[in-house]
This record gives sequence, structure tokens and C-alpha cells, in this order.
Amino acid sequence: MSRRGEWRSATSHTEALAGSAEPVTHEDPTRTLHHLVARTIALWEYRRYKRSQSRECTETPETLAGKAQQQTDPELRAIYLLMVEAGWISLGWWLCVALIVTGFPMRELVSEQTLVIFISIWAAPMWFCVAGCWNAIWRYYWYVPQAKRRARRDGVGSERFAVSMRRTLPPRRSVISMSVTGLAASVITYLAL
Repeated sequence: MSRRGEWRSATSHTEALAGSAEPVTHEDPTRTLHHLVARTIALWEYRRYKRSQSRECTETPETLAGKAQQQTDPELRAIYLLMVEAGWISLGWWLCVALIVTGFPMRELVSEQTLVIFISIWAAPMWFCVAGCWNAIWRYYWYVPQAKRRARRDGVGSERFAVSMRRTLPPRRSVISMSVTGLAASVITYLAL
């Protein structure tokens, strides 16, 4: 069986295993680091919107993130990916601000080599955030349009559409590549400085 066939059979939650009564399921998208970041941004936006409006807001962060998790609407999935991108960008921005705020006093207090190590250590989480944002961006520009095309051509009940919608969600294993990116950036920063 090809690798593609293995993936398709391992992630289909509508088909059952041959000879087994239990359906095959894919990973829960709400148990990823990307979802936590998106939910945090939804909570922040909810509070900001509620402060700016005099009327009562009916949407809560749970419903915003929950609606974006729907399996049949590519537009909602695009909104969810934008929330993930905004979350990684804001987290990376605050890490950069924290580096600047702590880096200038460190320059006066410690030696040059210690400052280089400090900056190298801070480079890892910043590039981790950049990699998380990039993961959401390419899924936004590649899989969301693909899902829209397949919805028009094959219908929302087709297996090809379901595969495209599952691929729009950043998987848990993407944290591994994000970690490798952060560590590589840390090593490169240390060698460059």
C-alpha cells in the first residue's frame, strides 16, 4: 500500500477498519498548540470587541473557535487559520519586545559572551513562532482554496473535500518542525554573533 493510501485509510473517520467495528479517527484538532494560540487570540478579540461595543456580544471564544473547526465550511476554516497566524505573530512580537527590554540591561550587567548566549536562547522561541505562523499561512493559501474548489466540483460530502478540510488544520506533529526551526535559529544566531 502506498504512503498516500495509508494516510487516507488512517485518517478517514467515516470508514471502519476491515473486520473491526470501531471507526478510524484522526487526531483531535482542538488538542494542538495551534488551537491554543487561536483560542487565545479569539479570547483577546472577544474582550476587545465587547469593550468597544455598547451592545452585548453573543459570540464567545469557544463558539468562535468551535465554528472554525467545522468540517464543511472552508470560509470558517480560513478565519480559523487567520486566528492562528495572528496568534503566532503576536506571540513572536511580544517575545521580541521582551528580548529588547531585557537585553539592554543585560548588556550593561554581564559580559559580551553571556549576552550572545542570551540572545541565542531568545532566538529559539521567536523563530518557533515564525515557523508556526508560516505553517498556518501555507495551509491558508494552499489547502483552503483547494477545499473550495473541491466543494464546488465534488460537493461537500466527497472524500476528496474531507481530505482537503483535514489538511487545512495544522497537525500536532508540526510542533516538531517548529522546534527544529527554533533550535537551528538559536545555533545559527550563536555562531553568527
